[in-house]
Parts: sequence; C-alpha cells; structure tokens
Amino acid sequence: MKLHEYLNTPMGKGSTAVQNKLIKDDLDKRLEKLIKEKKINVNVFTTKKMVIYFLFTIGSESERDNTYDILLEFNPDAILESMALSLANYDLRFFSNCPSFVYTFANTFYKKDLLISGTEKLYSSIVLNQEAEIKNPNNIVNFEKSIYFACKYLELNPEMLLKPFLGLKAQMLSKEAIIYKLRKFSTIDIEITKENQRLQKEKEEKKKSKESIRKSYNPGEDYKRSVNAITGTKIGRISPKEKIKPKKKNSTIRKI
Repeated sequence: MKLHEYLNTPMGKGSTAVQNKLIKDDLDKRLEKLIKEKKINVNVFTTKKMVIYFLFTIGSESERDNTYDILLEFNPDAILESMALSLANYDLRFFSNCPSFVYTFANTFYKKDLLISGTEKLYSSIVLNQEAEIKNPNNIVNFEKSIYFACKYLELNPEMLLKPFLGLKAQMLSKEAIIYKLRKFSTIDIEITKENQRLQKEKEEKKKSKESIRKSYNPGEDYKRSVNAITGTKIGRISPKEKIKPKKKNSTIRKI
C-alpha cells in the first residue's frame, strides 16, 4: 500500500467516495485541533538499507494526558523507487498502539502483511489471533484515526518525504533500535487507566469543594457582613417572634 492509497481508498477502488469524504473531513478537523494544541511530535529514522521510519507521538483527543506511538515504515519495492526523489511511491507498513487501532485493525493489518514486521511482539497473542468480530467483522482495512493522523501529517508537510530533507533530518538507527522505542500496548493500557483514575479523583475533589461551598453559604449572614463592611455599623438580628411595638406619643391632659 502507498501513502496516497491509504489516505484516499484504504478499502480499495470499490469503496464509496462519499462515505470516505465524510470520514476524512471529520478526521481532518480533529487533526487540525491536535496540531494547534501541539499534541503531535515526529522523529525520522533511516536504516543502512535506506528504509525510512517516521515515529509519531500523538496525544489523546480526550481530557487524558496520555500519548500513543505510531510508526510508519517506507520501504522501496523496486530499485527505481529507491532512486526516486520522494517516498510517495514507497511501500507503506504501519504500527500503532492506540486502542482504536489495536481493538479494530491490528489483527487485520497483521494478517494482510501491513503491520511492520517485528512490532507484533508489542501486542498480546489475543490481538494477533482473535479477529475483531464486532468492530471489524469483515476484516477490512479502513481509516483509523491514529494512522490517518500520521499519514495526513506527512501529506500536509510533503517536504518531509523528500530525500534532501531526510538526508538532513533522518537519524541512522537499526530497525531493532527503532522498534525498541515503541511502547507495548499493555503499557498504554496501564497509562490510560492511571489517567482515568486521576481525572475521576479530580472530579470527586471538585464536587466535594462545591458541596462545601454550598453548605457554608448563608445569604443572610453574607448580606449582614457586606452591609457592616460598607457602613461600619452592626446590624442586629430581629427574631421573627418579636414584634416591633410603636412608640407612644406624649400626651398632655388639659385641666378644665
């Protein structure tokens, strides 16, 4: 699969163009938000065999403060392609430890040889051997947000696919060393759980704080304090049981 193929027709030429556009429009808006929030980081590596890797770290779209690893492998499948100025027509393989990829597409990508070899060890045997019968019953290759974000980011920055850029920016590393930088999905799962617990704790603390403020709030006392502060006088309370008696007028008795 080529980069443009995944970004346009991941299911193949027979896929519905209208449906693809709706999905892409939504994902493009979400990517734009991630870029504005500076939640995307990318590093580029090359091996001695001139296989190029883009390692993305992309932040969660939710309130959680956790990230995911996405690795794209560009490998020329012919000598002519290896001599090209751009990676646009290189064969593309993928890895992601984002839950939306793991639970829906990892099994399909693995079976269709679209998963980067060597990264399968970062998933559990269940992910690799058990099909996603509910989320992807037909075992299709389709848009997945983390993979799409990484691929689209490169399309938006085409200079990153050019050999001159790679010659300046790509760090030489072995494939094993690159894969070593990736986190296992079990690690991601733990990080998500910790973040959910943190957010739940913060939510409970805010609720307690609001409840405490509500209980301590007394409109009458607050009004009394504000008047005292303005006038410098003290205002005493009047018991609802007490009645204010009118003052008697002084009267004189006329003598006859």
